[in-house]
Amino acid sequence: MQRTETSRRAARGVLAVCGLTLGLAGLTAAPALAAPVAAGVALAATPEVEVGETVEVAIDLTGLVDVYAYELTISFDGALFDYVDDSAAGAPAGGFDAVESDEGTVTLVHTRLGSSPAFAGDLPITLELLSTDDGEGTVAVESVHLVDADSATADIEPLPTADVTVTAPPVDPGDGDGGGSGGDSDSGGDPTPTPAPEAGDDLASTGADALPYGLLALALLAAGGILTGAVVLRRRIGGVR
Repeated sequence: MQRTETSRRAARGVLAVCGLTLGLAGLTAAPALAAPVAAGVALAATPEVEVGETVEVAIDLTGLVDVYAYELTISFDGALFDYVDDSAAGAPAGGFDAVESDEGTVTLVHTRLGSSPAFAGDLPITLELLSTDDGEGTVAVESVHLVDADSATADIEPLPTADVTVTAPPVDPGDGDGGGSGGDSDSGGDPTPTPAPEAGDDLASTGADALPYGLLALALLAAGGILTGAVVLRRRIGGVR
């Protein structure tokens, strides 16, 4: 979620307010320490993920000396990644933290409070990015600003980058029009047609079925002939009488 313009300005002004406060406190304190120093900054990110997976980003500030506050900005391809809210971690206890996220950037601010000691040594910081689309992207440390007790500032250079490849998730062979179900319908969905009988078989079958009727017809004809002969013979005998 993006913050309002007022919250953006407030977060970006944390370092200035902190520096002024520390500077005033330093007027009544012992002589100022040396300007903040950092030997370098390292960056590592998950090199390859699928869409929907998170990219683990690790930033290491090394060799810190007399650092009372820092502002760290990470840039990334906003078309491929989104900052995962509340994923930033690593700032030591005893201070104030602010996270400002926008499309393609996330800025982390931390300042010591009260009598909390300055940073010294190495400081590891981590955050997460959610991959939203496939493609080749880059995660980079855009800037690192340090503030000491007298509001003196220093920037860390050179700034590292890391390449990240986002791939599309694999396609399930069972999904879509080209899946296995289509092949099954071609091989077994339709019943196998029964071959039509040959002409000779039809005639033979028809002849066999009609044979009893033919014999019956011949028998009737024969009976009719005998009956007709008997009638004629009877008429002749009657005429002789």
